[in-house]
Amino acid sequence: MKRQFLLWLVCLPLCLGAAEPPVEAWQAAMEAFDRGEWEEGIQYLDSLEKAGWCAPELFFNLGNAWLKEGEIGEAILYYRRALLWAPRSKEIRHNLQLARSRVRYPHPPLPEFFLTRWWKALATQCSATAWAVIVTVVSWLLVGMAFGWYRTRRVALLKGSVLLLAIWLLALGAGATRYRLETAHPDVVVLRATLARVGASEEAPERTPLPEGVELRRIDRIGERVKVVLPDGQEGWVQRRDLGFVSAARE
Repeated sequence: MKRQFLLWLVCLPLCLGAAEPPVEAWQAAMEAFDRGEWEEGIQYLDSLEKAGWCAPELFFNLGNAWLKEGEIGEAILYYRRALLWAPRSKEIRHNLQLARSRVRYPHPPLPEFFLTRWWKALATQCSATAWAVIVTVVSWLLVGMAFGWYRTRRVALLKGSVLLLAIWLLALGAGATRYRLETAHPDVVVLRATLARVGASEEAPERTPLPEGVELRRIDRIGERVKVVLPDGQEGWVQRRDLGFVSAARE
């Protein structure tokens, strides 16, 4: 994963030169929402997502529109994507909890280990691009300070180099984690009522029914079957077509 993030780092200048946002499609979607035509607005915003645009406003408005349409699974999926890009947004968190409250399932989402939760919270404070910028800047500062220490042998420069190295490693690790969350997030959302089975085949015994909106954690995939960890801690296999991936990248 760190190798992929380093490749992203090399390609950073190309990423920063992206085109201007498609204002016309965005305005058309907002006008459709003002008229209460949620399906039409979703089509405009969906076209922006398919074109590769990633922004919390895009995902948040898609979540709101799907919630208005009564599609709880889609709403939760897009609120989760919006939260990935704006982790401190109280409005997104409020609407996500509202959508979750409408899920008819006895088990809440499976909690994460607190250190994992802390590390993800740190990684999502910046986008992968921002972390790449931080790594690049710290790298140049580290090289300059290390060169200064080599020439002068001053202890203060040596201590500064060690501190910058620690910051560089932290930023590199956080950036790699953020890149993985953006491109291959482990969480999935049930978009339509389905069944979790014990095995990957259609003939495998049923494990449990899953209503739309249930949040799962994927651990494997074979063809069109995805192995997931259910909210009660058990494992099961679900059809790929019934799931939405939290990753903004389409999988």
